[in-house]
Formats: sequence, structure tokens, C-alpha cells
Amino acid sequence: DGRFSAVIGKIYNTSMQPLRAILFDLDGTLIHSVDHIVDCWQHTVRTCLGREITREEIAPTLGRPLLECFEEIAPGRSQELREVYRVHQKATHDSMVTLVPRTREALSCLKVGDSHWAWSRPRG
Repeated sequence: DGRFSAVIGKIYNTSMQPLRAILFDLDGTLIHSVDHIVDCWQHTVRTCLGREITREEIAPTLGRPLLECFEEIAPGRSQELREVYRVHQKATHDSMVTLVPRTREALSCLKVGDSHWAWSRPRG
């Protein structure tokens, strides 16, 4: 569909000057990563705390710093949990994280002039 082209066209047609920078939120905008985040949480809680955690319990933590969230569920052990999470995250990232449909096409529309891109990155 032409949604991305239409949006990009509006940005460039309504601006007095060309865009010099574009900032994207990563999760849900450019990539699908929630299933991966849930998997990392479940692996971490199972490995470190010996129990299961549901997707519903994980949902309120999305977008919050990991250390803060881990401290809430395991006081004094947040660094340990973060290390287990990060190791699992790195090992499973490429097989679990996927692009939002038409991301490549949308980004290729933005390869114009001297624009720079940025996206948010994990905190904690």
C-alpha cells in the first residue's frame, strides 16, 4: 500500500526546509520485538528465580528500565537478572525479532539528501 509514501510526501511537502534528522521509536515502529522481550523475561525468571512469569505480568514492564523492573521482582539481584537476560537476548535476537511490514520500503523513501536517522535503544 502507499501509506508510507503518502506520509513521507506530506512531511516533505509541508516543510519549509528539508528534514535534517528523523527519530524513530524502534519497537512496534520499525521492528516487532515484544515476543522476543517476553521470551527473554520468561527465560530470565525461570533461570534465576525458578518460577514462571506470564506475558500479562511482563506487559507493564515494557518500555521501563530493566534494572528497575528486576529490582522490583528480585530485590538485590537486578544485576544478575540483567546479565542472564542480556546473554539470552543476544543469543536469540536474530531468530526472533522481525521487521514491521514495509519497513525497508519506508526507510528507502527517506534516503534523501543529508537526513540522519536515529532510533531509541534499550535502557537499563
